[in-house]
Amino acid sequence: MGNDAEAVVEKRVSSIAPLLDTKPPRLAEVREVAAPLPRIEWMVTEGFSLSTVIPAAPLRVYRAWLDGREHGAFTGRKAEVEPGIGGAFVAGDGYIRGRTLALSGGRRIVQAWRTSDFPAASEDSVVEILLEEAPGGTKLTLHHTGLPEGQGARIRDAWIDGYFEPMKRFFSPRPRRGRAKGKEPARRRARQTR
Repeated sequence: MGNDAEAVVEKRVSSIAPLLDTKPPRLAEVREVAAPLPRIEWMVTEGFSLSTVIPAAPLRVYRAWLDGREHGAFTGRKAEVEPGIGGAFVAGDGYIRGRTLALSGGRRIVQAWRTSDFPAASEDSVVEILLEEAPGGTKLTLHHTGLPEGQGARIRDAWIDGYFEPMKRFFSPRPRRGRAKGKEPARRRARQTR
């Protein structure tokens, strides 16, 4: 700061001194105290919300999300989940990691979440998963906030391609093996016609 600017600051600080009931600090003293403070940079973040219907009951989806084996099965990638609030998780073969922040009776999961692509200085993003009964199964609504700038669109697409679509396939009723209702096996029909 130049001498003129310092004089203006000194004058302004002195003008409020009577209100403070103390001697105002000299600018040099303020600099000495403020010098070691870290510089704060504001990181711009992104967020989005998505919804889909999963063909299973809300409690079934909730339990699978929080079980490492099932989580890995429905995404097709290795996952580990420590159950309960505060539990750590790793998913996507180690690409995603975080911890569970809140759980609400089979209906809500909140997790701190980050990928290995997040800048080192960025904080974890937050994923909130809401599960409610809906025609055809469970309406899963996902709110993802606090993503580093420029990563929202890619991560949004990854939720759809890497979670929602595989979950629909995983939870879909599988066709039963054996005969269809009302049909006899061909071998039995052949014996009867002889």
